[in-house]
Amino acid sequence: MPYPNDLILGITAAGFNQCIGAVYKSHPKWFKGTTTQSGVSVSWDVTKAPTVVVGPPDKAKWDKATDAAGRTPPASPDTTVLQVTLPSITVQVGSDSKNSASGVDVVVYMDVKRNYVAFKPFALAADLGGKLSALDREALLELLPVILETANNSLPEFELPKIGSSDLIAASRGVVDNTYLALGANRTKGTSTEHGFLDNLNISEKGQVIWKKNHPCVIAIGPGLTEPMLAKAIMGKAGELGLNTKQTFSESNAGAEFFVALKGVAMLRTLVDPVFSAYVALQDFKVTVLCAVEWPKFSATTSPDPIEIQCEFADLTDTEVKVKLVVPKFETRYKHVSGTDLFSAVENKLNNEHNWDPWKNVKERYDGKTYTFPFSLPLEMKSKEISVRLKPLEISGQTSYLVLGADLKAA
Repeated sequence: MPYPNDLILGITAAGFNQCIGAVYKSHPKWFKGTTTQSGVSVSWDVTKAPTVVVGPPDKAKWDKATDAAGRTPPASPDTTVLQVTLPSITVQVGSDSKNSASGVDVVVYMDVKRNYVAFKPFALAADLGGKLSALDREALLELLPVILETANNSLPEFELPKIGSSDLIAASRGVVDNTYLALGANRTKGTSTEHGFLDNLNISEKGQVIWKKNHPCVIAIGPGLTEPMLAKAIMGKAGELGLNTKQTFSESNAGAEFFVALKGVAMLRTLVDPVFSAYVALQDFKVTVLCAVEWPKFSATTSPDPIEIQCEFADLTDTEVKVKLVVPKFETRYKHVSGTDLFSAVENKLNNEHNWDPWKNVKERYDGKTYTFPFSLPLEMKSKEISVRLKPLEISGQTSYLVLGADLKAA
């Protein structure tokens, strides 16, 4: 089944941990300090970088969690998509030594909200562990907002990339196989001020092979975004491909002239080799046959029409895509246009006896040729705190989407 959004960004725990490590290193003040809550001094220090688990906790763990108001969260654990551990925390609430603890691991359960063009993880509740849970209630109520805000700071919001000329709006979030946090976005026109909760994103795992390989990041881009870019890239090579130019060839006593034009681009579903098709039409296909009387003109049609010249992905880098063309077998039928039956015998000969076939010429011109197109996707996760460049590792054309397995590296 197709993916439910125009673009889906999937990030593993390893990818998130890389982002958190960068934030922890560049903004240490977010993970320790002293503040005053309701007139009470609260000091804390997260002595190691936080870590992430993708997916919800089981119900038993959820029932031990506490929200900012000191209550068990009323929502279901299914609302949780991330578990962020703040390891080895040292805390002091007020001056009473009974309200202090050290070496405590706190697990914060988080969901994701949208801010029009960005995704923002936010804390729902925290499992404070035995030592912190033993603090008196007033100390807990002072400490909880600090803990949840620290978790919020550890995962900054991520802006949506701009694909082509389309604007994207954050739409959904979900978990794939307890491995990827999947964030979905849709094309939109104009502007929006939509904020708040995201729809639930449910991706069928059947056939989604690339999601099983634990790339730090996976990006699935729908045909509404990829096809215009592919068409633009192909037209940029129009001269090299021989598109929109008259071509001629002849054999024996027949000759032909025709125009090869790009009729469209479409992604094809495949579970093995990623393929997209450039629908190539043989336009204004005119055939002349050398006869004793005159040179009559014949029209020609191909079957299928348009001829689908498949483009197999050969390689993908940060800035270009290489494709290999595959020309399928096609038939050509001729009909004379002289308005008389005088050349019916010639027409019959062309269709049934002539050893001359345009398919051989088109195949020789295109089949097996490799072309390099500029095809740079804005594979960058930006926030106010960090910027991570996504390096493509693997490509797939599953379910009509361009799916990229990507590695993360600092921009």
